[in-house]
Amino acid sequence: MDFEKVILVVTLCFFLASSYRASATRILSDPEDLALERQLKSINKLPVKSIQTEFGHIVDCIDINKQPSFDHPLLKDHKIQ
Repeated sequence: MDFEKVILVVTLCFFLASSYRASATRILSDPEDLALERQLKSINKLPVKSIQTEFGHIVDCIDINKQPSFDHPLLKDHKIQ
């Protein structure tokens, strides 16, 4: 009897988890998709150099004038001295 209850609970949890994932996905409209592309374009900068540490981490070096912090409207024309 206990084994049947365990199987029932596991099956119920599986169906609840799979239905939650299906409802979490959605299709973006064209304006949302364009806004997302614009944000990704401003965030993703091409690295000048990539360095791999001894622990396996990869660090991308980006030109100082192309840092994402300088994409702020108040810092658009700011120059590093």
